[in-house]
Amino acid sequence: MGTIKTLMRDYSPAIKEFAGIYEDRFPEKRWYYLVCENLETRSKEFNWVIKPHFHPDLYQFFYLKTGSAQILSECSHKTIHSPGIFMVPPLSVHGLHYEPGSTGKILTLSEVFLEPLIQQFPVLSIRFQSLQWVSLDGREENQIGVDRLFQEIQNEIYKKSALGEELLNLYIKEFAIKLYRILGFESFGQEKETHSSLLYYSRFKRSIRQSSYPKSIPEFSRELSISPVHLNRICQALTQKSASQIIQDFLSLQAENYLLYTDFTIKEIAYKLKFEYPGYFARWFKKQSGMSPREFRSKNNKEDRGDPNEILPEG
Repeated sequence: MGTIKTLMRDYSPAIKEFAGIYEDRFPEKRWYYLVCENLETRSKEFNWVIKPHFHPDLYQFFYLKTGSAQILSECSHKTIHSPGIFMVPPLSVHGLHYEPGSTGKILTLSEVFLEPLIQQFPVLSIRFQSLQWVSLDGREENQIGVDRLFQEIQNEIYKKSALGEELLNLYIKEFAIKLYRILGFESFGQEKETHSSLLYYSRFKRSIRQSSYPKSIPEFSRELSISPVHLNRICQALTQKSASQIIQDFLSLQAENYLLYTDFTIKEIAYKLKFEYPGYFARWFKKQSGMSPREFRSKNNKEDRGDPNEILPEG
């Protein structure tokens, strides 16, 4: 496989955004999107290289059955080996460079498919909110179950049988619960007791992703019909961070993605993130990261995004 510099060489000035699967700019169903495809079919079409991009409203689950891949994710360059599942939540920048001949499945679905389950068990919104590599190595029983569910979902999508939508929702629910358990959470246990807090937190995170900035904590709390104090208490209890810090972390990640994966100038990035003055953006970014935007971009280019043998957090 090539280095990250090789993979980045031909990137366009902007991170590509897709409402559907990779390079599908005009999906048929924007808000009710569901695709399950063979990993090798489309990957081979792009010479096994999927350039960094993101999906604003879609979850993706990459089941790597055989082979390996390099992952380009937010500020990281990792290598993964089959079998396992790479989880990608909405708005997460990710790219993949597969070992030729790798096989598996890719499940891409709108948030609406997971929403009923998250409403019932809001803890899932936290467990599924970050990029994760879930290794299935040595977990033969789990791999057999995951393999079956991917195949069942793919079959049901294209069969279009009677009551197929209901069956699909059951398969997706079973898959989400199985993945939750594989991650190491065998029961919902005490987390049920914080149901309302988790639900507010889930809505807050969704609002952060969908909002235009600048936006204040009181504005977010009014949307949730709770007080700013209550919102801060929920965030502190669940993440040990204030509501303001969670927003700052989200904006920092956006800034880092622009610096790493685009050719936008620092001035252009500042305006895209709604900063009135580039100088203020530079001071804010240095406070968040400890480096100026220029230093951050230069350092990460020189370091080639880290150790290619480092692995993403696993379940």
